[in-house]
Amino acid sequence: TKGTPGSYDAPQPEALTYSITNTGTSESKDYSYSELMASPALAVGNYTLTATYGTESMGTTPYLYYSTSFTIQSLQTTTLSSFSIPLACAIIRPSITDLLPHFQGDVQLTLTNESGTSITVNNLTDYFVPAGKAYTLSIKGTNQLGETKTLQGSISLASARTRYILNCTADVPVFAMPEQADYNAWSYHIDFTPLTASNISYTA
Repeated sequence: TKGTPGSYDAPQPEALTYSITNTGTSESKDYSYSELMASPALAVGNYTLTATYGTESMGTTPYLYYSTSFTIQSLQTTTLSSFSIPLACAIIRPSITDLLPHFQGDVQLTLTNESGTSITVNNLTDYFVPAGKAYTLSIKGTNQLGETKTLQGSISLASARTRYILNCTADVPVFAMPEQADYNAWSYHIDFTPLTASNISYTA
């Protein structure tokens, strides 16, 4: 399910990488934030400025990206308007609090993209992932009957700047006690029909 918009610890402008590329020659140079604010001198031509933070991969670091084009003309000063650098990835948050009590010991959580690349994740933690791709959250553990179970939740197409909260429903064993005979008498000994495998069912 899609969650409501949330917040994250955005990096300071000094932490980003800034690059200016001459679109005619393909020559590119990286600038620090202070160098960029000092208005570097550029030759006449067409340019692209990009600002990035992090990498476009699954992990706990957000990925920010911005790009704009501008032209340097002879004997003129080119001023770029102020800009913001948005989050360029989606956020996936496993939320399976109701599921964990049905398992014994540790439960393994894995987030896998459509290419088959996987990372181990923690419950109730935000993970930043490339947008426009499909993801599957797998939960593997041993239930109270000693059976190994794997449950999955998925997103078909993750959108940038959107947090997806993945909830998974437990495949929980349900025990139904067999009907007992009703004797209207006092006794020192009571017989119970035992619980067998046939009295165990599963509910999603």
